[in-house]
Amino acid sequence: MTDTTGRTVGVPLPKTVFDLMNQRKGRFETTLNDKVEEIYLKLWEDSTFKRLLEGTNDSECVEGSESCDDHEAASMIRDHLRKENHVFGVKPLHSFKLALKVVMRRYRTSRKERRLTLGGQIVQEAAE
Repeated sequence: MTDTTGRTVGVPLPKTVFDLMNQRKGRFETTLNDKVEEIYLKLWEDSTFKRLLEGTNDSECVEGSESCDDHEAASMIRDHLRKENHVFGVKPLHSFKLALKVVMRRYRTSRKERRLTLGGQIVQEAAE
């Protein structure tokens, strides 16, 4: 844009994509949650992985508790990343469990949300 004297006003647009990317605000990198989501989608049709995520209470879980099943599913995700020699493959398993829960909430597949759903509607949990 120019003013009435013909001088350029403001900062000109970057000339190349490289220049544009260099002035981007914020991070331009994949987070652990993003990577776990990618692997979650890849493993979704694996029957073992899905069976580990199906239980909505301890009695329905493969290993007898939601926590144990989350541990096993997170381990499958981490193993997948280790096979790819990805930098996140060295992260602690607990980090993968937390990321898995974030991803499950993104897709409305968390154990709690499914447990509280009746006829497609989320109902309030009974007061204890």
